[in-house]
Amino acid sequence: METAATSAHADKRRVTRIHQTASRFTATAAVLLLCSAVVSGCSSKQRRSDGLPIPGSADAGQHANTGTMGPPEPFGPLPTVPQAPQNPYGPDPVLVKSVVLVLGPGAAHGFAHAGVLRALSDAKIPVSAIVGTEMGALIGAMYGSFSSINGFEWEIQKLKEGLFLDRPSMLSFNSSNSISDGKKFEEFLGQTFNLKDLKDARVATRISIREAGTDRVALLDRGRLNLALRGAMAIPGVFDPSPWGNKRVQSGTSVRPFPVSEAKALNRGIVVVVDVIGAARTQAHDGQFEKEEQKIAEQMDLAKRSGMSELQAADLVIEPDMKGIAFLDFGKRSESVFRGKAATQAVLQRLRALLGLPTETPAPGQDATIGAAAQ
Repeated sequence: METAATSAHADKRRVTRIHQTASRFTATAAVLLLCSAVVSGCSSKQRRSDGLPIPGSADAGQHANTGTMGPPEPFGPLPTVPQAPQNPYGPDPVLVKSVVLVLGPGAAHGFAHAGVLRALSDAKIPVSAIVGTEMGALIGAMYGSFSSINGFEWEIQKLKEGLFLDRPSMLSFNSSNSISDGKKFEEFLGQTFNLKDLKDARVATRISIREAGTDRVALLDRGRLNLALRGAMAIPGVFDPSPWGNKRVQSGTSVRPFPVSEAKALNRGIVVVVDVIGAARTQAHDGQFEKEEQKIAEQMDLAKRSGMSELQAADLVIEPDMKGIAFLDFGKRSESVFRGKAATQAVLQRLRALLGLPTETPAPGQDATIGAAAQ
């Protein structure tokens, strides 16, 4: 009897739990139906009265040309993700070409090379290499060995006339016919360059020398700078040949005054020749050294003719007007420098065009044409 009562009570509890579970299921179903109705209502509001979708909805792409109503997104437009620049460090750098200078011979006319270098520095035109003959070698080596254009010009001021036109004493034994025994000039080179080696120059420099008594010309790219320049400056009638190794060497003026082919072979930029020979027949140096001046003028005339083909192969020729200045007028340094600078300024526009740089409006008196010798 007691067992039957207990069993009936358990059955009643199971029925109660079944009813509770069913009630919970019914409530959950009602909630889900209510949410579905709300979502359906919101979706219906995404339709315009004319049946077209609101921009931003799934069908918006099919009606891209229709007008819009309201914001494209319920919470406003989506934020735009910024695009990373192609070069985060700014525009690519402009590759600027440089200049290989061929500085020719000309004795005292060679001071004009210093004016050319100043004009190029002012115009921010880089010089990558210098190939120099005779006075061009001296000026070029001085430029390539000093850290600034101002330091270079300061050293140029030390090139006094007495370094070049220093006649040997009547009491000293001298068997040569040169104007100078070269002692003062050699001292200057030693003090200026000390033990510097040509290969250590700030700007790559090549110095032209010729083996004395032959037509063999070499371009030096290493060795003691003062000794190389002493040989390059051995202008017949001014300085005697000097030793270089086991040979005696002198200026290569009369054989290869403008080594353009070697300058092009360096592959360092466009080749610009500075020809300071000008009119080879000039007046004597203040009435002195008439014989020596005539001899040098003859050498320069020969050099001009022998170097014409290489002048034509250059990309540009700068030819300062050296009229009125003799080849032995070393005292007219400042005037020669000024003429070199003026000649360079006159062709700056042409030079900038060759380098691929933007040209500027020429100043009064400037011309963008090439030097006469290159035409």
